[in-house]
Amino acid sequence: LDPLVRAVAVEALGATGAVAFAPWIASVLRTDSDPEVQVRAARALGALGMPGGVGPLLAATGPGRPAALRTVATGALGGGRGGVG
Repeated sequence: LDPLVRAVAVEALGATGAVAFAPWIASVLRTDSDPEVQVRAARALGALGMPGGVGPLLAATGPGRPAALRTVATGALGGGRGGVG
C-alpha cells in the first residue's frame, strides 16, 4: 500500500479508539519504512492509551530515529490527553 494510505489508516484507527488494533499499530510503528507512517502510528498509540503501546513508543524515542518521530512518541508517552502514561 501507498505510504499515505498506511498513514491515514493508522491515524483513523487511533482517532476512532480502535483498541483492538493497538498491537497492529505498534507493529506498524516498529516496522514500517516510511517515517510519516511511523509518526502517525505513534500518535495513534498515544490516542489509544493502551499499556501495550509503551514499549514501542519508548523504542521510537531512541537515538537514530527521526526527530519528528521522537517528538511525537515522547508526547504520546507524556500521559496528557491521549497519552499512555
